[in-house]
Amino acid sequence: MKTSEFAKASRESGDEPGAEAPRVVGVVVARMDSTRLPGKVLMRVAGMSLFELACARAGRSAALHQVALATSDRSCDDPLVAEATRLGLPVFRGDVNDVAGRVAACAGGLGATHFVRLNGDSPFPDPVLIDAGVRIALAEGADLVTNLRPRSYPYGVAVEVVRLGVFQAALPRFAPTEREHVTQHLYLNGERFRILPLPPASLPGLESIRLTVDEPEDLSRIARIAEKLEGRLGCAGYLEVVAAAREAAG
Repeated sequence: MKTSEFAKASRESGDEPGAEAPRVVGVVVARMDSTRLPGKVLMRVAGMSLFELACARAGRSAALHQVALATSDRSCDDPLVAEATRLGLPVFRGDVNDVAGRVAACAGGLGATHFVRLNGDSPFPDPVLIDAGVRIALAEGADLVTNLRPRSYPYGVAVEVVRLGVFQAALPRFAPTEREHVTQHLYLNGERFRILPLPPASLPGLESIRLTVDEPEDLSRIARIAEKLEGRLGCAGYLEVVAAAREAAG
């Protein structure tokens, strides 16, 4: 769906952009043609795709009004769009090289005041951490709330809450490489933006733990973690996931 069509559909569904009340949307960035593990976001663990698990866990956040997919307009991403449609999620498609523009258009089309950046290959977002990040963003008027700098959380448990209006205003200044990485411009120009951190992780040393999928062995590891979590897969907090990861590693 192109930008104009997406915005029209959002208005027709009652999500009128420009509302004054805070509206926070989780935007999942994903595509099918990963170099190291093509199609990884639709690979399955515990009976569901990585993408579905990421969306299901993020959807438990009390602070998110909606979760949506932002992907490219290439035919190779059609299966991912079909998966999102099956899950009842809004989809925005755009330029493969302009990830930041895609995310902004997706969030804007859904009438968001803020967006939470999510990754389709990171199946363990923590809804409690997302809620904490949104609370800080709204209470402190932050442009970006992050737990990535300094990093103390596992890879794959990222929280980035972004004020959409500030992000949209900054987009024309993004270098081409910055458009591929969504929030990179904000970090590189921190003096221009109000960037606040999430409190550090509860335990030391968690930044060495990987809960994301880049290689085939990562998928096997995530599957073992999912098996350990069993019925808690959709709701376990990051510390419980870490404990399962350590147990799965033996």
